Amino acid sequence: MKLALGTAQFGLNYGIANTRGQVPYSEVLKILNIAKNHSINTLDTATEYGNSESVLGEATTGDDFFKLITKTPHLHTQERATKQILSAFKKSISHLQTHNIYALLVHKADDIIGKIGAEVWNTMRQLRDSGQVKKIGISVYNQKQIETILSKHNDVDILQVPLNIFDQRLIHNNYLEHLVSQGIEIHCRSVFLQGLLLMDLNAAITKLPQAAPYIKTFHNDCEKHKITPLQMALKFVLQQKSISKLLVGVTSAKELEEILQNANKDLPVDIDFSKYNVNDLNIIDPTLWT
Repeated sequence: MKLALGTAQFGLNYGIANTRGQVPYSEVLKILNIAKNHSINTLDTATEYGNSESVLGEATTGDDFFKLITKTPHLHTQERATKQILSAFKKSISHLQTHNIYALLVHKADDIIGKIGAEVWNTMRQLRDSGQVKKIGISVYNQKQIETILSKHNDVDILQVPLNIFDQRLIHNNYLEHLVSQGIEIHCRSVFLQGLLLMDLNAAITKLPQAAPYIKTFHNDCEKHKITPLQMALKFVLQQKSISKLLVGVTSAKELEEILQNANKDLPVDIDFSKYNVNDLNIIDPTLWT
């Protein structure tokens, strides 16, 4: 199953379209039960996601079905990177109530690109060599970051990248396929652009006015072809063969069920997805939204 669960909403009021706030624990249990019943076994969290790690630890303790991925904290240069990473990791596995996890990712790519990069990556290797972590990787935002990282480190297991129907940067010239050929596992996030793609047309334009022309085209075409925005957004990402995991964040069991119902539906017409490509970083990079 390509689908994986992003769990920021389990510990935070996260996402531009999130009107429910942090997911209640009772709802988390329902979501995880549905995930398990549909062979969704990968859970992505981070030290920065509020109490998401603790919630997952309580909800999955004793259940070896789920593969857990967490991330390093945002590092500061006033203290040794090794100490910060190892201390945070110790807390993470305590919160997750486990002794080892599937993967640990560097949360902020600049931490490995900057002057502490070598120390950061050597510490990540240390955790992998110890068996406490099966795979190590980095959460990245663009190709330039990827090229810089891979020029220095040739043993990256996982890259977590942004990809959605508006943000097609990394599929140009079969770039993701090139990464896979190097043995790198690709996990994609921001599939729904923090939920913007699934919002009501007027609400989406209100939230991000600069994206109005693109949002209107997307919604108009969905209506024209009798396709829901969810179906269109999912189909675009699921057709990318180079992707190992597609991270989706949900705030309710109902939302996950809806995603599952639509994940395997074929679109009634052939769509030229390239027409929805947006080059404006102020639209496709949520960190630049104001």
